Amino acid sequence: MRERVPAGFDGAVLDLGPEALQGQPGQEDAPAPGPDDPAYVIYTSGSTGRPKGVRIPHRAVVNFLMSMSRTPGMVPGDVVLSVISFAFDFSVLEIFLPLVTGARLVIAGDEAGDGA
Repeated sequence: MRERVPAGFDGAVLDLGPEALQGQPGQEDAPAPGPDDPAYVIYTSGSTGRPKGVRIPHRAVVNFLMSMSRTPGMVPGDVVLSVISFAFDFSVLEIFLPLVTGARLVIAGDEAGDGA
C-alpha cells in the first residue's frame, strides 16, 4: 500500500488492509456482519414530519457499490476527491466505491472549502 503513495506526500495514509489490521485489539472478537445486518442508519422526517431512522443493510450497500462500479464505472487508475460531509448518505458511495474497486480516495481537508 505505501509503495503506491507518491514521493513527497506529507498527508496521512490510512492502511485498512487485512495485514495492517491483523493483531489489532478486538479483531479476533469481531463477528463478521451478515447481509441483513445494518451497515448504517439514515435519519429522515419523511412525509409525516416525524423523525425516524431507516436501517440500510449491508446487502444494499454492496449491491449499490457493485452496480456503480460497472456503470458509470470505476477502475484502479481512477482517483476520487471526497468533498462531501460524512453525515450525508451519499458519502457511502464517494468513500467506499474507490476502496472496493482499487481506485484512490483523496479526502479534501477543511481548508479546501474556505475560498482562500
